[in-house]
Amino acid sequence: MREHHVSSDDDFATILQAQADWVHGAPPCKTFSAARRVDIHARVKRLRSEDRPQGFGWEVTELANKLAFRMLELAKGPLKKGKYFSIENPYTSLMWALKPYIKLATEEGVRIVRIHQCMGGSIHKKETGVLTNAPW
Repeated sequence: MREHHVSSDDDFATILQAQADWVHGAPPCKTFSAARRVDIHARVKRLRSEDRPQGFGWEVTELANKLAFRMLELAKGPLKKGKYFSIENPYTSLMWALKPYIKLATEEGVRIVRIHQCMGGSIHKKETGVLTNAPW
């Protein structure tokens, strides 16, 4: 079996054709983090803001946006067919502020669920958001 990557245009076309009862994905969250700062503790370039969740045009944010938007496309198939999808990112991720994610969250039966990773054994209370239409 060949490995497929969502970032590859050819592979993505193939992945879109797949039939699944449930699609789950977690776009890379690093560039969507609001925890970037420049102070005595860190010097991390600010890539996005609440006013500009799509970013400021850096190559790394453009790639992350591409993957996040492709995950949305993958979620639409199951949603239309009465099947399930779930998309995971930190609860405070700026990804949730992207207009297409806001729009998807308003679809009937779709909501964002807040979970804590400590329930899965993490020593940190890391809040995770899961956008889903699943019944749980």
